[in-house]
Parts: sequence; structure tokens; C-alpha cells
Amino acid sequence: MDEPVSVTVTVTVAGRDRIFVEALTGWLGGRGDFRVVAPEALVAGVDVVLLDAGYRPEEALALAWSLDGRLAGAKMIVLGAEEERVPDFVEAGVRGCLPRGAAAADLAAVIHETHAGRTRCSPRLAAALIARLQELSWGREAPAGRVPEPLTPREIEILRLVAQGLSNKEVGRRLRIGFSTVKNHVHNILGKMTVHHRREAVRLAYECGLLGPGPGEGRG
Repeated sequence: MDEPVSVTVTVTVAGRDRIFVEALTGWLGGRGDFRVVAPEALVAGVDVVLLDAGYRPEEALALAWSLDGRLAGAKMIVLGAEEERVPDFVEAGVRGCLPRGAAAADLAAVIHETHAGRTRCSPRLAAALIARLQELSWGREAPAGRVPEPLTPREIEILRLVAQGLSNKEVGRRLRIGFSTVKNHVHNILGKMTVHHRREAVRLAYECGLLGPGPGEGRG
């Protein structure tokens, strides 16, 4: 049984699986400790954003990238992401996660814990996150400013795939180009955008409108 919780958390659910989103929205709204708002309110007065990664994980990751830094204190939780992809979501600003098959009571607990600034994860996931932090420590981002040089259509195409969480090798397979070619393009993108890491390049691209509006924005 859930323990009584006095704090009311404002939550929104973002995802393309309408049945899942509507069912989860109804369950959350019927509990009493959550106030559920429409996805259109993603950046206005929301405490927690639930991202459904079970149906289209790449789109959920791109949405996380586009929202990170624009949520005015709101925290993101990813639902149903494969464990090996969770570090990608954490890098994009997600602060909580819940695997597929978790109980409803676990979801309620994770929402309240994340809202309170606490995070829980398995030892295996903790190790993966530590490894990702070590990887990032080699390339601390420089302060992002305006893009000094325009990107080529191919560079924008590659950056859009990077925003979906694809590795250089995966981008190469998708575009049918060599790994070294992708690596050179990414190097050029980082140089033009005066940043040192892919994460900052993606965030800056959304801020500058290079990749268009973030997924889920501008939809009716």
C-alpha cells in the first residue's frame, strides 16, 4: 500500500501511445496526490514530466533534449526505457526512471522522490551512470553562445540523428556512410558551434531552432 503523501505534484504525461497516456493520466488524476495537466502545459507550472519511451524511445530522447533547461524547475522521468539507454536520457536532463513492468505504486513513489530531489536506481544502472559521467568529464562543455558558422544540410541531418541518441556508428549505418566520415562531421559540428560535447551541441541546436521545435511542441 502507498503511504499517505501530503504534497500535491503537478504532472504531465508526454508520449505517442494515446491509450497508455490516457490510462496513465486517468490513474494519476484519480489518486488525489497528483494534479494532471495537458501536455501543452509542458513548460508552464509543471513539477514533473513523464516521458513514455516504450513506444518511440528516440522521440522521447529528442523531447528530453529539447526540454532540458527550459522547464523552470520541473523534473523529467522516463518510463519504459531500456536500461542501456537510461544514461542517454540522464545526459539529456532526465532525473528519474522506471523500467517496464514496474508496479503502479512504484511509479507514484518515483514521482514523489524525484520531485523531492531524490533518485533511486539499481547497482547495475548506477555503474552505467558513473561510467557515463567519467566519459563526459573528458569533454566539459564550453559556454554555449550563438552558432558562429552555418551548418551544412548533411551536418544538420547528422545532428538530428545525434539528438535521437544514435552513436556515430549507428548514424553511419542509417546514412550509409563510413564511421570516420560521421566522426569528422561531428567534429566539424562541435567546432562550428563552439562546444566540446554532443549534448551541448544538441541543446544549442534546439535553442537556435536548427532542428525545428522540440518533439511534441506545436501539436494540436
